[in-house]
Amino acid sequence: MGRGARLIGETLTNAWALWELDWDPPGEGKHVLAVRVTDAAGNHQIAGHSGIYPSGSTGFHRVIVRV
Repeated sequence: MGRGARLIGETLTNAWALWELDWDPPGEGKHVLAVRVTDAAGNHQIAGHSGIYPSGSTGFHRVIVRV
């Protein structure tokens, strides 16, 4: 849905960052939340999954939430 999250805590170059997002579920039931990152140069994280070697992992992080 493309809503922007807020970074929290210290941010470092080439490191994970903590973030938060206010979210109002559209209703009861199972919801899948996915995260897609955009870096400082405007590059978007790719959806395909790969391992961490040699250039870092890829793929969207997803969690299932039941309301």
